Amino acid sequence: MNSPQRLLMIVALVAACASPASPASPASTAPSGVNPTSTPPSGPRPILIDTDLAADDILAILVLLRDPAVEVRAITVAGTGEVRCEAGTRNVRLLLAAFGLLDIPVGCGRSTTGPSGHEFPAEWRDGADAFYGLELPPPGVVSGDIPAAVLIADTVGASPAPLTIVVLGPWTNLADAFAADPSLVSKIAGIHAMAGAIDVPGNIEFDGVTAADGVEWNVGADPDAFAAVLALDVPVTLVPLDATNDVSVPEDIATRLAADHGAAGADIAYELYLRNLYLSAPGNFWWDTLAALVLTSPDLVTWAEATVSVTPTGTQAGRIVRAASGRPITFASAADQDRTIEAVLAALRRGTPRPQPFTIAGTLSVRWDGTNCTIEGTPPASAGPALVRLTNDSDTEVGVLGGAVIAPKAWADAFAFIDAADFADPNLKIPDWMVPLGGSGVSAPAGERVTSFGTLPAGEVGIICGTGPWADFTLVDGGSFFVGE
Repeated sequence: MNSPQRLLMIVALVAACASPASPASPASTAPSGVNPTSTPPSGPRPILIDTDLAADDILAILVLLRDPAVEVRAITVAGTGEVRCEAGTRNVRLLLAAFGLLDIPVGCGRSTTGPSGHEFPAEWRDGADAFYGLELPPPGVVSGDIPAAVLIADTVGASPAPLTIVVLGPWTNLADAFAADPSLVSKIAGIHAMAGAIDVPGNIEFDGVTAADGVEWNVGADPDAFAAVLALDVPVTLVPLDATNDVSVPEDIATRLAADHGAAGADIAYELYLRNLYLSAPGNFWWDTLAALVLTSPDLVTWAEATVSVTPTGTQAGRIVRAASGRPITFASAADQDRTIEAVLAALRRGTPRPQPFTIAGTLSVRWDGTNCTIEGTPPASAGPALVRLTNDSDTEVGVLGGAVIAPKAWADAFAFIDAADFADPNLKIPDWMVPLGGSGVSAPAGERVTSFGTLPAGEVGIICGTGPWADFTLVDGGSFFVGE
């Protein structure tokens, strides 16, 4: 157990557990660029997915892999996006294995942006690398990675019908592929992407950039690449923040998925949201997921035409602006929230189950009445993922977290250590015989019930309720129970 893991058990007791902000990646006409309603005569529309595998990219890919109107020919990972290359290609293959699609080739591009680029915050990248805690079985023997620009060229060249490139991240791979072989431009049907902000604020608020600068992450991460591709003679359809701002992630999405998550896509999405409850907190939107849906369901959004250019440098590098001398694009200007939610659920519920479905060990219910910390009902008997439900009947906020104790030590030893610990000491170390409950802690405001998610370790598991300010709080022992392997 490393030092941050050891401190988690203490820190989470008193830290406010408000969900962290999610990374922000914002008359109806049919699109005239990449036409989402067209289908090649020979069958489903061939597509290549270019992704940086952020959380909503995962949902977008789940949607596209089961869309009967498209055929995914390859997936490339943008190394300039949220996920890093090694983890990104591995995680894409885990998704493909869950769908039995290991014949789809995977590649990654360069990890350095152009001179105007912004690197995603390290903590966002770490979360994407860790696959947001998703546990999918390894795919077994797979072919080696192919450089993204090479894979794009090979896939475009091998496609019997013009191929659509669906971009869910920075445009670095596309810029590199087209620079290496300009003839590719004439061989694709067009680019369909979640990108930009046309008439709304941006969502980069980092590294000196503010929302007023109007830059969206998929463009702002590598504006030089985006500008290079936009300058080419290729049809472009954008699903920008103008439309995605209308489609917030439902706060009860995990509950909705719990009702029916038998299909692989729904089951992976259910696990994703349970393991990362902050992803359904206010401020989260179905950015790339909406783009994936409207590729073949264009009536979910309102379409418009514009001529635009891209700001090349400065804090507004990557801002898309209307310009009479610019290039034409088709973009989604608004979206139908309710219909999109239903479309997401329907798309995720297509197809067969994943090889190893996601299951939870049960629910750990804890009640705080201002004096007593009580485990209610029957707690889970086996280790693994579990819901943690905290009911606060008091008039002050309370936090709760648990942990296991490795024999021959007992929970009484753990509570005695915690109760006597100096939490203001930066060198405080948690003994190796104490194992924290995995996942984030949970806190509940006065008079409220809150549900979180964690992973129960095996052994004697104890619960503590904590109230009061940091380093001067009150801890109350909630008792313990035994969890098997």
